[in-house]
Amino acid sequence: MIEKLLIGIAAIVAMLAGAAIGAMAGAFLSGSRVEVQTARIPVLQVANVDQHLTSEQQVPATMTPYPTYTPFPTQTPYPTYTAAPVPTLTPQATLAPRPTLTPTIVVAVLNAASPPQVLVVADTGGSGVFIRRTPANSDKIIAWPDGTRMIVVGPDTQSEGRTWKRVKDPAGNEGWVPSEYLFTPDAAARILSPRR
Repeated sequence: MIEKLLIGIAAIVAMLAGAAIGAMAGAFLSGSRVEVQTARIPVLQVANVDQHLTSEQQVPATMTPYPTYTPFPTQTPYPTYTAAPVPTLTPQATLAPRPTLTPTIVVAVLNAASPPQVLVVADTGGSGVFIRRTPANSDKIIAWPDGTRMIVVGPDTQSEGRTWKRVKDPAGNEGWVPSEYLFTPDAAARILSPRR
């Protein structure tokens, strides 16, 4: 911007100088007296050139120096790793060997099978008793007279208000007989003996 301003001033000065020289030459050729007067060339006051510049165009009087480079601090070295000592394992106590077991042979003595229980029909009033397929009065198979031996083949049961015994008759039939008509041989002998 300053260079353009100086070039403009020089052009104005040259133009005014050219005009004065041209006037003198014309008067000389026409024979007239020429009075040379000192022409005052307006001088452009450029004392405060910075005032004509915008804030973006002004050149700073003093250049701001670059900031002083601050070096990076010295890096602290990593601490030296010291491996922890491995603890010494304490050996475990040796287990005492287990004693050898001597097998003991146990001889089991099996008792002979108990003989089957035998009951005798008695106290029927001479009419005998029926053996039944089920513990029910109506499910009759055959009637057996007093003194008939029956073999017990199962546990007792309750039905129709009485106790029934599971027995096998002399014919091999398995069924049910009311318990009130079956007695042990000794008890049946007393019942069936002639009364005195």
